[in-house]
Amino acid sequence: MNRRSADRRSGARPSPAAAVLLVPVLLVPALLAAVVLVAGCGSGGKSGRKEVFRQVTAPVAFEMMHDTPGLTVLDLRPAAEFHGPLGHIRGALSVPWEHRDELLRDIAWLRDRTFLIYCRVDECEPAAIDYYRSHGFDNAMLIHGGIEAWVGGGFGTVGADDPPDHHDG
Repeated sequence: MNRRSADRRSGARPSPAAAVLLVPVLLVPALLAAVVLVAGCGSGGKSGRKEVFRQVTAPVAFEMMHDTPGLTVLDLRPAAEFHGPLGHIRGALSVPWEHRDELLRDIAWLRDRTFLIYCRVDECEPAAIDYYRSHGFDNAMLIHGGIEAWVGGGFGTVGADDPPDHHDG
């Protein structure tokens, strides 16, 4: 048996030189943890901490809508896109992002409810969540990737422009 394993089993203390080498090894992780904790203290939010950005994937949103009939869905795209080639999610309400301030009173009934929002892709997502949360809509949940992810996931839409019927003779 060598001297190190005998020292460990006997409870002998490390030599002063070994102790000096152990200090940085033990101190660095502790300092990193302290930096992470301090950095998180001033990050904002109502309670002094950063709020969690709530988002769901298109398949999860589909399941939520399936499991919760009547779950409100807000389409934040311009009205022309809501009725455009991609259409919109069945039951979605058109609340165009550019008219959010004028329409805020119309959706006040959603303040205490969970609801989904989506854009075209990701262009308005962080701003939309921040906006609705700052106005008391704490249960807003974003469909990550917007209507593009919804359609790309194989989920249908309604209200899309249908090609005109062509009748021969």
